Amino acid sequence: WRKLETSLVDRDNFEKSLSMYNRKFTSYLSRFFIHFEETRGLGYWRYKQSSLNPKLRPEEKDEYMRKALGEYALSLQYGLGSYTDPQGSTRLLQRLLTLYGGTPVARKQLLLAFSMLPGEMQPKALIK
Repeated sequence: WRKLETSLVDRDNFEKSLSMYNRKFTSYLSRFFIHFEETRGLGYWRYKQSSLNPKLRPEEKDEYMRKALGEYALSLQYGLGSYTDPQGSTRLLQRLLTLYGGTPVARKQLLLAFSMLPGEMQPKALIK
C-alpha cells in the first residue's frame, strides 16, 4: 500500500470517479470485496483486525475498524478511476461478474451494488 497522495498519477480520473461513483455504491462494493475477495479484501480486513490493540474499549475497536473500512473504500475509489469512461460501469460489472459472479449470492450482491448507482450509470443490460 502506498499513500494516496504519492500514488495519484492520474488525479483527473480519481476526481471523476468521485463524482461518478457515489458513496453508497463504493461502501457497498468495499464490503463486497471484504466478503468475497480472499487476498486484498478479506486479507486486508483480517490484517486490520489482527493489528487491533486488545486493550482498546469496544467503541474504540469499532472506530478503528470504521476508519479501516473508510481507508479501504478510498483505495477502491482510486481504482474506480480506471472506469470513468462512458461504458465504465458496464465494463466494471462485466469484469466483477467474471471474477466473482460464480455463485448466486455473489452475483446478487454485485447486481445490488450496481443498482445503487444513478440510473444513467446503471448497466441495465447486465442487471436483470
